Amino acid sequence: MLDASNIAGLNCLRLMNDLTASAIGYGIYKTDLPEKDPLKVMIIDIGETSTGVAIAAFQKGQLKILSATYDPNLGGRDFDDVLLEHFAKEFKEKYKIDVYTNQKALIRLRVSCEKLKKVLSANPDAPINIDSLMNDIDVRGMMSRTVFEELSLSLLDKVCVPVRQALEDAGVAKTDLFAIELTGGGTRLLSVQKRLQEFLGKELSRTLNSEESVARGCALQCAMLSPIFKVREFQVNDLSLYPINLSWKCTTGSTVTEDSAEVFTKNNPIPSPKMITFNRGDSIEITAQYGAHPALASDQNLLIGKYLIANIPQSSHDPSAKVRVKVKLDINGVFNLETAQFVESVDQPQASSDAQPMETEAPAEPAAASPEPAKAEPKAEAAAKAEEEPKKRKVKRTDVPFTTQTSSLSTQEANKLIDEEGRMAAADQLAIETAERKNALESYVYNIRSRLSSDLVEFSTEQERSTLSKLCDDTESWLYGDGEDVTKSVYQGKLDELQKLGEPIALRKREFEERPEAIKALVDAISHWQTEASSTDDKYSHIEKVDRDKIVADVAAARDWFTQQRAKQDGAAKTANPVLLASDIIARKNNLDKVARTILSKPKPKPKPVEEPKPAEAKPTETKPEDTTQPQTPGDATQQAESKEPTKPEAPMDVD
Repeated sequence: MLDASNIAGLNCLRLMNDLTASAIGYGIYKTDLPEKDPLKVMIIDIGETSTGVAIAAFQKGQLKILSATYDPNLGGRDFDDVLLEHFAKEFKEKYKIDVYTNQKALIRLRVSCEKLKKVLSANPDAPINIDSLMNDIDVRGMMSRTVFEELSLSLLDKVCVPVRQALEDAGVAKTDLFAIELTGGGTRLLSVQKRLQEFLGKELSRTLNSEESVARGCALQCAMLSPIFKVREFQVNDLSLYPINLSWKCTTGSTVTEDSAEVFTKNNPIPSPKMITFNRGDSIEITAQYGAHPALASDQNLLIGKYLIANIPQSSHDPSAKVRVKVKLDINGVFNLETAQFVESVDQPQASSDAQPMETEAPAEPAAASPEPAKAEPKAEAAAKAEEEPKKRKVKRTDVPFTTQTSSLSTQEANKLIDEEGRMAAADQLAIETAERKNALESYVYNIRSRLSSDLVEFSTEQERSTLSKLCDDTESWLYGDGEDVTKSVYQGKLDELQKLGEPIALRKREFEERPEAIKALVDAISHWQTEASSTDDKYSHIEKVDRDKIVADVAAARDWFTQQRAKQDGAAKTANPVLLASDIIARKNNLDKVARTILSKPKPKPKPVEEPKPAEAKPTETKPEDTTQPQTPGDATQQAESKEPTKPEAPMDVD
């Protein structure tokens, strides 16, 4: 599936179980999920051909799939087959026809049985009527809901099998379930709902959209993984549905050792890495395949891949060296052998014993305090002592290359298929464009030929109509003859040839109809801007005279141009090519609007703020010399004497 999405040009962010997608759509919008004790919800999905049951544990901001089981041979179509077999037998006895001998009749009866099944979900009885089913025989029949349930007893019993298995795998009791959510078209059958409710002893819920729950969940997961969208934090813990076994052959010389083990169990969480240790050998061949599972048919190819680890190094230091292989179930649930390493223990490198330390002279000390000089240890005794000490060892890991042989495409094969897909897509696009050009040519032939005798008569000459009509007839004959299957460029060339003659005629009529409105728009613009440029309104008082004169000059130029061109156009016949085009008139009007609006929309300058007058500065007071000749009053003399006496300090207060 990953290879197919890559070839198709799709960016697959994650592969996910359909039940997990439905669980995301159920839980991500709930704001009342608990933080500790998770809510256990069972999701039952009965589709067209298969049935799936999962139990999910919901907590605040996350979900965890506890178990998931599938029955690939039980779906809504099996209930259709029950009705099909019943009515095929009834019609054979009643009308003497065998629908199994006529494929068309069998398909019609199957479609009618599917409709009948849906009607019985809302009504206790329903008829089946098919006109001319086979051999021009009209058939009639009747079915009640009670009889339908009796015919479907074996299927209803099978519905409970994956439900029971999901409970056992998750270790959850029926009473522990918080809710039971139904999705898929098959769950609309009342008999199915009744049987599930009897088995689980709990009310069923249908808050999930039966047709869109899986697609919605996948879209939400994509939004979570994309950096573009902002989605509520919600962790999704999925699991692998099937067990994976590894078998291996270790070859050492002529000795071959074989063994096998189940590495990943059923309902193993993903992603999940594991390390496997093998004894040292010359080569190791590993085979990965799915283990036995009821949902996997015996005739299916269960092989995942083969991996050969060769050229394993040989260690002369460590006889217990091993080969460690890392295998992993990635986020998509896909098995991968990631690395292979040769692990051995080696001696820690030590400094050479030949290197002699440098001797340093000790400082002089008093004779009484100096100890006796130490005797030099012989070299032989030092070497023996070093051998007795345990040597330090370290673990050395060496990557070992390996070859892979899986069902996945190699890069070269994938690129080849991508190129092929691109070529096919380009061929499809070319076929679509060719058909479009052919249809465009055919439509133009019928359209222009019809208009030549109706609305284009007064805009074309007799010779133009005759020439174009003959070309249309020749092109029509060619289309249903030699032009039935030609290339896109040929159709385009024929269309260009017709348009070269027909478009000038159509242009004359189109201009004749559009010109009056364009003229009115230009005349109104000339009048408007002439008035505005000469206005004495206060809102334009700040516009300079030079700018106003520029508007007046542009208005006069536009008026002169329009007067000259209109005179030429009025003197031309309708069958002549137009001199004054509506597009030119509108362009002249837009240019005048742009110039005038730019000038007249200039904002008024803000008035300058009025400066407030500064307060006058106080002049300094001149000190005049004391006039000793002026007599003083006794009071003034007393105050002057007091001011000259020194200030006596106050006596400190007595504090008790």
